[in-house]
Amino acid sequence: MHQGLPHPWPREDWSDCAADQVVVLLARPSAVDISTDDLLSVLSADEQHRVARLRRPEDRRRSALGSALSRSLLGQWIDLPPTAVPLARTREGKPILTPAAASSGPWFNVSHSEDVVLVAFSRFGRVGVDVEEPQPLDDLLSVAATAFVAAEVEQVRAATGEEQLACFYRLWTRKEAIAKALGIGLVGLDRICCDGAEHERNALRSLTMEGEEAAAWCVRTLPLPGTPFPAAIAFEGGGSGVVVVSL
Repeated sequence: MHQGLPHPWPREDWSDCAADQVVVLLARPSAVDISTDDLLSVLSADEQHRVARLRRPEDRRRSALGSALSRSLLGQWIDLPPTAVPLARTREGKPILTPAAASSGPWFNVSHSEDVVLVAFSRFGRVGVDVEEPQPLDDLLSVAATAFVAAEVEQVRAATGEEQLACFYRLWTRKEAIAKALGIGLVGLDRICCDGAEHERNALRSLTMEGEEAAAWCVRTLPLPGTPFPAAIAFEGGGSGVVVVSL
């Protein structure tokens, strides 16, 4: 018999930060003392099926943790047990609260890589988050040309040494974060242009999508305590900034 998730899990005071900030919860699968089976026990049949399709145990654990953590945190927000949180998926596969629940719940997004799982929440507007494990790329410029617009490719080309790979991943995570927030998937990356330089200001240069205004969005690097992995967050609406809460 599975025990399920501890209650409350994680601690409920994280939501205090959400009153005036975008909140990103940072969890490490290796440090979470909950079995993968117990994480799976609070997921829907569809979510369990998606996890089961992953080949490696570590991939299944990361995916299960991201989904279970989302359900637990959303449940705390809208006062429902994790199993009762009404989730759906967009046509592109993005998990969202059902329309009936969206009015009382936050926008949220999930990303994970290796021993990092991120769940972002915002009460102000749509939000997207991305984290990547850097991998050396022999054909870095060719890869950049398939996903980046000309100005971004040129910025990567102009970088030298280790900065070239760092610039590539800053651009990738920033573009992926806003693509996830918009729910457009990788096919929409050519409609987004970001700055790949290392800075804390808004990195979004342009957004060419009908009904969307670049001025409504903020895209920036997301520093993750204790990890060198590049990450980024994209969010719209108000708020005084972004806070990362380690679990």
